[in-house]
Amino acid sequence: MSSAQAARVRCAGVLLVRGDRVLLGRRHAHRRWYPGVWDVVGGRIEDGESPLDTARREATEELDVQLATADLTRLDTVRTAELELTTFASAAWTGEVRNAAPDEHDELAWVTLPDLEHLALALPELVELARAGLATQSRTSEGRSPRR
Repeated sequence: MSSAQAARVRCAGVLLVRGDRVLLGRRHAHRRWYPGVWDVVGGRIEDGESPLDTARREATEELDVQLATADLTRLDTVRTAELELTTFASAAWTGEVRNAAPDEHDELAWVTLPDLEHLALALPELVELARAGLATQSRTSEGRSPRR
């Protein structure tokens, strides 16, 4: 493993999809990493945890929803000098979405692709991730509705 790989913080996140919208959280202004910008819901991968497990855990901790492994679609892994973010999308979940971690996100919003042009995003790749999540979920969830 190179020193650049060792220095990267490994994270995983999830985009919930509802119709033509994805759920993003605006990171609280006091956050060390990417304060005050819009991002996927997610967090650090803990020791012994897979990116998929992290995405499921973070959705429960931050949104108070449960995600079934079968309902998650892996999108991509974004790498920067300091971060490695593996992302997933899901159009099905159990529970009502709420901001269960207001110390991490001061706001949640369901946004469309055109909305993303007007938001300060943690990573520019979020536009393509949202597009991929919407496309993937519209194909895989035809005839299904979220388990809320």
